[in-house]
Amino acid sequence: MAFLDPYDLISLPFDVIRKLARLDHVDIMIHVSLQDLTRNLRRYILEPHSALDVFAPGWRTAVDVEMPDARVRSELFQHWRGLLKTIGMQTTEAAELVSGPSNQPLYWLAFAARHPLALRFWNDVRDLGGQSDYLRAI
Repeated sequence: MAFLDPYDLISLPFDVIRKLARLDHVDIMIHVSLQDLTRNLRRYILEPHSALDVFAPGWRTAVDVEMPDARVRSELFQHWRGLLKTIGMQTTEAAELVSGPSNQPLYWLAFAARHPLALRFWNDVRDLGGQSDYLRAI
């Protein structure tokens, strides 16, 4: 089990996940900084090379940035999930939204695994605290 807990998106390069996925038996729990994505989305879109390029390579051809911010965030996350599939990792359909004490969205807690049993276990225990899935946060 690997647990990735970066402060922001630039600290979560997809190459790190790619290297971990090369291990024969690994499940990965990942904090994806929704706070960073929300606060800096438009700046990242305008920069020629931004944290999004490190976090989700190829996003510029996969995501329509003319959509509302909530939709852009959703499409970015879906693109990232698609990248996980290209390296043999699967994710559950929803990531858990973790919020702060004032109900501010902090991050999505995502889970990636190669074996379907791990995903079944994750689905069985996820959302025990009553948090919303990521689609309600964006």
